[in-house]
Amino acid sequence: MTNQGEWQDPFDRTGMRLIEFLFSDQILKMLSWVVIGSIFVSLAVVRLLGEYRVPIELLFFLFLGQGFIFIGFYYLTQATASPDCQKIFASKR
Repeated sequence: MTNQGEWQDPFDRTGMRLIEFLFSDQILKMLSWVVIGSIFVSLAVVRLLGEYRVPIELLFFLFLGQGFIFIGFYYLTQATASPDCQKIFASKR
C-alpha cells in the first residue's frame, strides 16, 4: 500500500485550495491583462491583414519575437530580484 501523503494534492498540504489560488488577486490581474492584450493584438492583426495585406507569417514571427522578449525581461527581473543573486553581488563588493 502507498502512503496517503504521496497522493495528496500540493495545494491541500499548504492549506491553499485550488479555487482560492485561481481567484487570488495576482491571478485575476494577470488574466485581465492577458484579455486586454489579446483584444489589442486581435484588432492590430485584423487591421494589418485587411488594410495592408501583410503576410500572416510575418505577423506570427512578430508576435512570437515579442513574446520571447517579454519572457526574457520577466526572467531578467526574477534573476535580479532573487536573494541568491543579491548575495553574489554583495560578496563581490
